[in-house]
Amino acid sequence: MCVGELTHGHLNPYDKSLSEEARVRWVCGEVMAFLADLMGDRVVVWSSGPQRSGGWTMLEPGITPSLPKGVSAHLWSGPYSRAP
Repeated sequence: MCVGELTHGHLNPYDKSLSEEARVRWVCGEVMAFLADLMGDRVVVWSSGPQRSGGWTMLEPGITPSLPKGVSAHLWSGPYSRAP
């Protein structure tokens, strides 16, 4: 799953006993939950530049996420301010 050109992530239920249909449902559910969190400004997406490292972290109430220095960080609604 890609977040623009900022970063990407891999989804896999890691359960070999699941049928193909069950795996597809699991992945779709995870993507939908991630998109709900992303668009609800509960995910900080960061990148160190084009074709460089990037990632994301879920926001937890009352906790300022630890992000690598020098990265650009964003919420769905716009730039992320690291100030608590």
